[in-house]
Formats: sequence, structure tokens, C-alpha cells
Amino acid sequence: FGGEASGKLNSGKLPVIGLVLIGLSGIGIILNAHAPDFLDGYFSEISFYPASTTFIIGMLGIILLGLWILYRWLDADETPPRGAMLTFLGRYSRFSLTTYIVHHAIHVWPILLLATFEEKRDPWWYYANAVSTPVAFGLAILFIGLFYLVLIGLEKRKKYSFEGILRWLSEA
Repeated sequence: FGGEASGKLNSGKLPVIGLVLIGLSGIGIILNAHAPDFLDGYFSEISFYPASTTFIIGMLGIILLGLWILYRWLDADETPPRGAMLTFLGRYSRFSLTTYIVHHAIHVWPILLLATFEEKRDPWWYYANAVSTPVAFGLAILFIGLFYLVLIGLEKRKKYSFEGILRWLSEA
């Protein structure tokens, strides 16, 4: 980050804001049973699909806390630690847009397509019920590992990624 932004990341404000947001999310979950009907969308259980307010607030808190921890661990020193994990994460970072789009093509679009063909079902039903949690976790690990090999190939060729397309478009 550098400059003024890095000073803010070094301060203790970011983790405090993150913890407050996580706490507010917890309060929302607790108050869910006692909230009046007109506040249903604000005090609710954690729901990923569709995303509930308590989920979004809690995730923002976790993200801010994680950003602060990773900055302190990796970026605050002049000589950050190196290793296999950082090489792995660095490669995924360089190809984050490509990973995001491919993830949607493999995970989201087939579910939406299936829901379109089965007009009786709400697409959100498939997100929670397509496979069990252990199977979904295993498939996610499999995708991360196999797609990493694809990223190595993309890095060697230095083209055919969505980042490369954006570079090409910006140079044109």
C-alpha cells in the first residue's frame, strides 16, 4: 500500500472495526428471534444464499481483520517471508480475475442452467442442496489444486488469461 494507507493499516483501528462488525453480526443473529417483522432483513440467521445482512456485516468484519493480519504479517516488513505458500497464493493473486470467471463457469453457471431447465425450482435451492458439504469441500479442494496447474501453464505462456485480455484491451 505505502504512504498514508499503510499508516492506517499499522494502526489498531482496522482490527477494532473488524471485531465490531463481527460483534454486530452476532448481535443480529441473537436478536433474530425477537425482532419485529419489519426488521426481518436486518436481524437474521447467517445465510450465504441469498446473503443475509448479518452474513454480509460479519464477512466484512472478517475481511477487515484478515486484511490487517495479512498486512502485518506480509507487507509491514521490508523483507517479507517467502515460501511455498506465498508462491501458491501469489500465483492465484496474479490470475484472480481468470480464477473468478472460471469458478463461475464451473460452479455457478451450471446450477443456474439446471434451475432454468427445471422451472419448478428456485436457483437458490441448488446452492444449498446440489451436493453435501463434505462433497462440496472436496470438489473445491480438487478445483484449487487442478486449476493451480492450469495457472502454471498460463504463467509460462503469458497469454490466454482474462488479465491478458484486459491488458490487450487497455493497450489498444
